[in-house]
Amino acid sequence: MNPFGSRAASDKTRLYEILEISKDASQDEIKKAYRRQALKYHPDKQTGADASSQAERFKEINRANTILSNPETRKIYDDFGEQGVQLHENGVFGEDAQLFQLMQFFQSPGLRALFCCLMLLGPLLILLVPIFVVIKVDEKVDWSWQNVFIPLWILNALPAIYFLIIQPRLQSDKLKATTSAIQFAALLTFQILLCIQLETHVFAWAEVFIPVYVFEALSIVKALVSASPKRFRKKQYGGPDQADMDDEAAQEAARSGPDGVLQSTYAAFIVRQLFVPLIWLAFVTLVVVRLEGTVFSWWLVALPLFVILAWKLAIHIADTSFRLQRINIAEKAQVKGFAIATTVFYALLLSLILIFVVLVTGKISGLTYPLGEAFIPVFIVFGAVACCGCICGPLFCCCAGRMPEDMDVERPEGQDTPEFVVRRQQYLENSPLQ
Repeated sequence: MNPFGSRAASDKTRLYEILEISKDASQDEIKKAYRRQALKYHPDKQTGADASSQAERFKEINRANTILSNPETRKIYDDFGEQGVQLHENGVFGEDAQLFQLMQFFQSPGLRALFCCLMLLGPLLILLVPIFVVIKVDEKVDWSWQNVFIPLWILNALPAIYFLIIQPRLQSDKLKATTSAIQFAALLTFQILLCIQLETHVFAWAEVFIPVYVFEALSIVKALVSASPKRFRKKQYGGPDQADMDDEAAQEAARSGPDGVLQSTYAAFIVRQLFVPLIWLAFVTLVVVRLEGTVFSWWLVALPLFVILAWKLAIHIADTSFRLQRINIAEKAQVKGFAIATTVFYALLLSLILIFVVLVTGKISGLTYPLGEAFIPVFIVFGAVACCGCICGPLFCCCAGRMPEDMDVERPEGQDTPEFVVRRQQYLENSPLQ
């Protein structure tokens, strides 16, 4: 079942009809059709009373070409219509829109119940990991490290199912899917080696961290792919096919510009993509060198983490300010409060992480407080996540049922809210639970 409703299904052919091509048209046919239609409806060639309508038609032609000439957005359009493309462009479901496919599975009550259970149990299992580590390090129990890591072994089953079974079916880019699976395997190998090392000390620390270097190397490769000239043009102009546009269409696309700071030039875009992976790699290297016996302060080891946290907060604030400056006054009044709230929440979360890093660094540097005190910020975060899971999980199971397909959709005037969102709201308003 399509989660976007019946209207979305009828929207899957409109862009093809605008360009006057069939749904199985090749990329060359799309380019030829676009150039033919753009030449026919170019605003410079329109006069008289129909000029404004022809100008709107020209914009629709450019929009159709932008979506259909990109294989990625074309596939999303073919599967979910224009509303799916809109959510994809807004970053709601990420670059590959894998959650679009996952949404279809949640139409099943049984799968929704399973998802609810995972939302309840997942955060609790994650919370058990630092609890077990704390009571082991503080010598409250005489467990082996294999027993301490039991919650982690259980949690590994969930990403294993995703990477080995679900992702290969959802991910159209097989190379990317394989890379993600290798990264998961590297993290799992690191966990096993770390457990053995803590228990027996049979390896050199550099050997234990080899899987981490594999993970980080693949992360940097992914960042380099994300920083390719094609991706940069997509950030700048809304799509990689600007060369196929005429001058006016290219100028209109360019008005959108970058959607954040450090994206106005290609060099700045590369810095933004690679900064955090490289700094994190420096942190891992410092940890290995320090564990191998080289004597220097643990505060120096933690320095890259402080840099990453400061960078994350600065980029978030700068991006939020940048986007607020680019929207009109009416929209700014509506979203400014939400932007401030999300920034405050993000700063609070980073502050808790900072406190945790400072307390752990102080503990391993020789301060005498219990390790449990250092993990208080972690307990706060995961406790909040567990509470959210307890609240959101049952609501999802109760309220995310199938919507009647014959429900009339009344879209608020002047809003382009995706139809499936409007349908969901109306369904909830008419639900017997109200």
